Amino acid sequence: MRKNYTKILMVAVVLFTGVSTEAYAFNAEGIYYNITSEADTTVEVTSGSKGYAGDITIPVKVSYNGKVYTVASIGRKAFYYCRSLTSVNIPDSLTSIGEEAFYSCSNLESVILGDTLLTIERKAFYYCSKLATIDIPDKVTSIGNSAFSGCSSLTRLGLGKSLSVIDSYAFYACSGLTEIYCAASVPPSCRSYCFLNVDKSACTLYVPEGTADDYKKANEWKDFYNIVETDFHKEGIVDGINYKITSLANRTVGVIAKENGYSGDIKIPSSIEFEGTIYAVTSIEANAFANSWVNSVDIPESVTIIKENAFYGCSWLKNIKIPDSVTEIGNSAFYACPGLEYVILGRGLKTIGTEAFLNSGYVYSSLTEVFCYATTPPLCMSRAFHGDYMSQCTLYVPEGTTDIYKAANVWKEFYNIVETDFSGIEDIAADAAADVRVYAAAGRIVVENAAAGTPIAVYTADGMLIYSGVVSDTSTEIPAPAGKLYIVKCGSGVFKTVM
Repeated sequence: MRKNYTKILMVAVVLFTGVSTEAYAFNAEGIYYNITSEADTTVEVTSGSKGYAGDITIPVKVSYNGKVYTVASIGRKAFYYCRSLTSVNIPDSLTSIGEEAFYSCSNLESVILGDTLLTIERKAFYYCSKLATIDIPDKVTSIGNSAFSGCSSLTRLGLGKSLSVIDSYAFYACSGLTEIYCAASVPPSCRSYCFLNVDKSACTLYVPEGTADDYKKANEWKDFYNIVETDFHKEGIVDGINYKITSLANRTVGVIAKENGYSGDIKIPSSIEFEGTIYAVTSIEANAFANSWVNSVDIPESVTIIKENAFYGCSWLKNIKIPDSVTEIGNSAFYACPGLEYVILGRGLKTIGTEAFLNSGYVYSSLTEVFCYATTPPLCMSRAFHGDYMSQCTLYVPEGTTDIYKAANVWKEFYNIVETDFSGIEDIAADAAADVRVYAAAGRIVVENAAAGTPIAVYTADGMLIYSGVVSDTSTEIPAPAGKLYIVKCGSGVFKTVM
């Protein structure tokens, strides 16, 4: 009898251990995945042997065994008790976040949710006690039981326009809430105690225009003292650039299209002040610069996504620098930009969409250089680049990465792949001093309007220093061979120019 009891106990222990161990199919760039459908080529993010820490960006697509999968969900307990996790960027491909996915991630401060998200399951963000803001996308229909319970640092909450059900205790003990933005025109059904221990006298509830009376009659919502009607996706113009509010809770805006398009040299700021509030510029929206006459565009480090057709048909665009903050370039984003001469792709880039650079740079094979700073080749969708110039265009990649670029889909089609030390040009940025001007003319790099004594350094694109000196006059000229990209550091400003 004792032997049988021992066997039963051992089997129970094995079974219990098996339940708590999450299996995974493969690991890509430190993120673990399970294949959810071979037919639909979808995967879910799951837990793994080493857990997660720091800042995580989940890609839209991931490659495994020569096949490209769409990241469609975050599985149950995927990030369970990952107490060293600090931020998560969730892509637009993802539709669901599973039960207890981020349970007790006590140092998680920032979560960006993709626009395709539909459901957030029970206890998904339970006791993420450092989470400061969250913006629930417009397609989410339900928030599960205790999904954000115990998020005591949460101060601003955004709820999307399709939300219909908030389950019991969903925001229990979110005692720091001072602002809730609910875009639903019909008040979502609130089950028992969903806002228990939220100070409803100190938290302002913002609702769509014309709906305040409905919210004042609805269960749970009627208990908020201050209910204010507002326009959730207001648009406006600041310094000649059009924006729309993408999140009131997160204080973010995106650049949008302008009537008759944009022209000349455009410098997008990292933040703007609009109607007394500071907003971060985090996206370039679909068709924002389509068919504009944009000689150049400076994109700030605040931008994380460039959406589909953003620069479609920009005939005069000669070069583009994608900052390290951008993780995704959408489909056809730079389609049909015939005058494109060089492209710089930042370190954070994960995905380049279908036909993103197709039919660009084909005027006299004008695209001659592509600089990709990412140590892991970004996943390229079909026909991301124009095949005709890939035999003549040089692809510069970080040192030690040639072999993986030569094996990667699309990248391997570049005939000339050159390893480069990018450290000498690490801080490519827009002009820090508004009056300083750097340009190329007749075999010379010209620096104008810099103060006498200002140090100047000129680098080639591969980081080689070719000139070092100081400004001696209002205009300084530096001889340089033609046909190359140069990085010019003048005082605190960093400039790029093509000879």
